[in-house]
Parts: sequence; C-alpha cells; structure tokens
Amino acid sequence: MRRLSFKFFILTAMLLGSPVLGILLAGHPVARYLEFPPESRYVRHAPFSWVAFALYTLFIGAVTIPVILNAAKSFRQIKIESSPTRSFPWRGWNDFKPLDVHILKYRPMPVS
Repeated sequence: MRRLSFKFFILTAMLLGSPVLGILLAGHPVARYLEFPPESRYVRHAPFSWVAFALYTLFIGAVTIPVILNAAKSFRQIKIESSPTRSFPWRGWNDFKPLDVHILKYRPMPVS
C-alpha cells in the first residue's frame, strides 16, 4: 500500500508539476495559465494563409476524389438481385428463448 501511494504521489507531481515548471522556466506568469474558465485573450492567432488553404484543399481532394470515383464506379457494376423470401428457420427462433431475453435486460440471473 505504501509503494502504491508513493507511485500515485509521483504521478500526481508529474502531471501537475511539469506544466507549472515549464511555465516558470519559460518566464511566463503562472496566474495567466491557472485562470478558470480558460480564455484565449493572450493568444496571437496567425493570419489566414490562402496558400496553406489551397495546399490542404488539393491534398484532401487528391486523396478523396479517387476513392469516391472508384466507389461510384463499383456501385454501378453491382447487379442487385432479390432473393426469394423464405420463412424464418426453426433455429432462428432459438434466440428468443427466455434466457437470452433475461440477459438482454441486464439483470443478474437468480441463483438457486
């Protein structure tokens, strides 16, 4: 138990202490990062880049358009045939036995 507590303490110190240590080493004020709810008023957003937008659009299009065209082409080649309707087989009714219904209700089974 003592060893588990020590591991939990180390994990907590690493998860909470590392970000604060990084903030202090970077020279930023800690209070800015500890406010709740967090706000993005200190962030300077990068300006919109049409070049980056165009490159991302071309990349996404180059990946998705061949997939969509291939799917459309293969869909046209599939011949859908209707199968004759049959009655429900006897082994299919086995799923409706009381045990399965009991399990589907998520209740514990009675022990006798």
